[in-house]
Amino acid sequence: MGKSGNHAAIGAFVVGAIVLLIIGVFILGSGKFFSPQLEFVMFFEGSVKGLQTGSPVMLRGV
Repeated sequence: MGKSGNHAAIGAFVVGAIVLLIIGVFILGSGKFFSPQLEFVMFFEGSVKGLQTGSPVMLRGV
């Protein structure tokens, strides 16, 4: 059989592959892991035309 591989080189290759994988996850994830999530609470005194608790609401297209 051939020579055994250099253990340090193999370890560096594996660590480099893991680092690249983690960077790829963050890039493909669009940085949503660290973006702040906003939650709004609104109170209405009058009728809201059938709106119920937990219903999705659009404000200016969002």
